[in-house]
Amino acid sequence: MMPIIFTILGVCIGIKFSKALKSGLLVGVGFVGLSVVTALLTSSLGPALSQVVEIYGLQLKVFDMGWPAAAAVAYNTSVGAFIIPVCLGVNLLMLLTKTTRTVNIDLWNYWHFALSAQSFILPATISGGASSPLSSATSLP
Repeated sequence: MMPIIFTILGVCIGIKFSKALKSGLLVGVGFVGLSVVTALLTSSLGPALSQVVEIYGLQLKVFDMGWPAAAAVAYNTSVGAFIIPVCLGVNLLMLLTKTTRTVNIDLWNYWHFALSAQSFILPATISGGASSPLSSATSLP
């Protein structure tokens, strides 16, 4: 889905279709590569980290992969592909209303919004909103 979005976005801002398609495909290949590297690191480092925990008697329950894994997860959710046009639309609206003079084209950092949105939407869609972080935070006893 991301290669299609980047291709359409490229054509919309005036890039030739062939170059936009190439750029979109490169983004897709990059995300696949990021996922592969993350999976390989997890499978390779997992046993070694287990040995370190066993040798030193540590009680570590979490393996932190850092932001690349979180970004890959965020963009591969149902909200991930939707958040890019939403953020660009908000930026366009702000440009038109003169509330900003900055064009925010840093698409890579939109993953924060995608992950945050997915954190609220997924629980709400699975259980009809009963376990959504927002509903539990605002519910009365």
